[in-house]
Amino acid sequence: MPSFFLAALAASASVPVVPPKNAKKSSVKKKKSSALGSQQTYNFNPFMAPASPPPAYSSTLPASFSPPAAVFPPADATTRSLFDRGSLRSAKTSRSNRSLSSVFRSAVAASASVPVVPPPLPPRNLTPGAFKDFATTDFTHGRSSLNKSSSQNFISRGLSPLTSTTVQRCVVCQARPGSHEYTVACCLVCFEEFCEDGPTDPRKCNVCYRRQKLQGQQQCGQTCAETAKVACLVCRFRPKNGKHDLCGLTCKRVAMKLAPFILEVPRDHTIFDMVERHFEGAWKMSRHSPSSIPVITKVFKIIENEDFQRPYELYRFVFRKRVDVADPEGAFGQGIYTSSASGKAYDFCKEDGALLLNKVVLGRVKQVNNWHDVKSCPPGYDSVVFDHRNGTRNETILYSDDAIRPVFLIIFQ
Repeated sequence: MPSFFLAALAASASVPVVPPKNAKKSSVKKKKSSALGSQQTYNFNPFMAPASPPPAYSSTLPASFSPPAAVFPPADATTRSLFDRGSLRSAKTSRSNRSLSSVFRSAVAASASVPVVPPPLPPRNLTPGAFKDFATTDFTHGRSSLNKSSSQNFISRGLSPLTSTTVQRCVVCQARPGSHEYTVACCLVCFEEFCEDGPTDPRKCNVCYRRQKLQGQQQCGQTCAETAKVACLVCRFRPKNGKHDLCGLTCKRVAMKLAPFILEVPRDHTIFDMVERHFEGAWKMSRHSPSSIPVITKVFKIIENEDFQRPYELYRFVFRKRVDVADPEGAFGQGIYTSSASGKAYDFCKEDGALLLNKVVLGRVKQVNNWHDVKSCPPGYDSVVFDHRNGTRNETILYSDDAIRPVFLIIFQ
C-alpha cells in the first residue's frame, strides 16, 4: 500500500463525522458510530517504529491494525450507493456538512503534499572517549549533558571529535568552537600553543580534555585510557600512525615548527614499552646479571627540526667524512663511540645517569679485533666495529656526526 494512503487513513481517523439531523437511528448505524468513536480516541501512526529495531520506514500496515469502519464502503447496498456518489445526503441535510467522501479526498490530497521527515542520523565523526547516544546540548554555552543510561556506552576508538551533537569550545581560547582539523583547538595558532604548553586545566582528562579525570588516574574512562596507550606524542588525543610516533602531517608540521625539543613519553604508552624491551634485550646480550639491570624511570622523545635532520638524511646516500662532535681521545681515534649492547654503554654512565637511543648509518664497516688497530677511519670505509667478547662488549665508532641522530633519551633511577 503506498505510504501516502497510510497517512490518509491516520488523518481521516481523527476527523469527526457529523451525521444527518433527521437520519434514522438504526441499530446498524449505532454500531458503526460506536466503532468510529472508538477509533477516534486511538491515534495510530503507521510510520511509528515499534520497540524492537525494525526498518526505518514501512509501507505496510501491521496485522493488529483495524481501519475505521466509516472509511470503507459499508456492506448495506443503499448506503454504499450513496457512498459511491460522493455524499451521504438525506432530505434535510445541511449543505454546510461535508460528506465523508470529500473528507477522505481532502485527507489524501493533504497527506500527498506533506513530506515525510526521516529521523536524525548519528554523526559521522566521534572522538576518543565519546558516547554513542545523543546528548542534550546547550549551544549557547557550548556544554552538553549525557543521559545516565548512556554513561557506560563507550565507543572503542574514534579519530576525532567528542560527543554526538555537542558543540565543543577550543580548550585554549575558550571563545570559538573546535575545528574539524584540530578538534580540541579552533585554529592553527591555538593548536600550536596547545601542543607546546599542554592543556590549561590539569583536572581534565589528558586525552579528550573535556571531562574530569577519574580519581587516581589521568583519563576520564576506559576508552580514553586505551587511546592514551597509542596516542600521538604531540597532540595526545589522536592515535599515532602505525610505527611512527606522530599521527599525521598536521602534528609533524607543528613539531617541526617547535623543534628542537623533547617530549616525555607516558609510562603506560606503547613507545615506553618498546624502548624498555629494546634496552632489556640488549642488556642480556652484554652478559650482565639480569638482577643488575637498571630501572628506567623516564623516556623522552627527541624532536629535531628539518635543518638538523636534513644532513642525516643526506648522509644515508652520500657518506661524508667530517667530525664536529666526536671524541678525539678514543681508542680508535677521533669518532663517536656507540654500542648495540646496552650494558656496555651503561658502564660509562653514572649511577643516576642517562643514555641516548640513536639511529645510525654504518655505511661500509671495517671489522677490527684488537685495540688501537686503527686511529682514524680507514680509507674506503665509513665506520669501525670492534667485536669484543663475541659481541657482548662491542663498540661501533662513527666518524661523521651526520651518521647518527638521537631518538630517545633514557633516564635511570
